[in-house]
Amino acid sequence: MVVGHARWLLWQGLNEGYRLHPQDYSAFNKGLMYFFSCFRYGHEAVLFFFVLSGFVIHLRYARQQAAQGAAARFDLLPFVWRRARRLYPPLLAAIGLALMLDTVGASQGWSIYRQATPYPLINSN
Repeated sequence: MVVGHARWLLWQGLNEGYRLHPQDYSAFNKGLMYFFSCFRYGHEAVLFFFVLSGFVIHLRYARQQAAQGAAARFDLLPFVWRRARRLYPPLLAAIGLALMLDTVGASQGWSIYRQATPYPLINSN
């Protein structure tokens, strides 16, 4: 999903420029453009992830209820604790990495941080 967002933001110029004048691009840049076009289905991937995770969460409790019968019950606190233990470490690591990379990019004075790229859509965001 990260690559899908980065593709939209960072490869806009390559995609638009390639359509206007493909002869000016090297084989490497053409390869990058085609490689990153594989990630244009990010929205569909998110929907698939939600459906799949809902199925997996339900499957665990369905099996537990089948094994224990009517005595099985859903406990909210253990469920929330397991989810937090599983989700928050990668979330915090991703936030830390993004903060570090953003700090490096801003300190280097890259044009994207000054809204000075040759692409109006990137500058407006």
